[in-house]
Amino acid sequence: MALDMGELAAKMFGAASNVLTGEAPEVLEYAKGEMEKIARRIVEIGVMPIDENTPALALNLLKQQKLSSEQLLITVQGLSKQVAQDAINAALGVVSSTVNSALGFALLA
Repeated sequence: MALDMGELAAKMFGAASNVLTGEAPEVLEYAKGEMEKIARRIVEIGVMPIDENTPALALNLLKQQKLSSEQLLITVQGLSKQVAQDAINAALGVVSSTVNSALGFALLA
């Protein structure tokens, strides 16, 4: 099953915005862009050739993107690290079963 970046990003942004609206509504526009970047990375992972190294590589690629997005949200709007992490974790949580099923391995917990 192919992953749809737009659908993933929309679901992820919905979950992240639930966290951010109460904490920092001014960051929503930045969060939308970051959810699109994370969704794009997940779709890129989905088209990687599968071998025994793929799950570890995929986890590292996703970790790098999560850290990059977290840092941008913290830097641009002065969010606490915990709020940024909560928003990203909520975003990934809402798509985890779809992504893991499509990839055939557990990328998202």
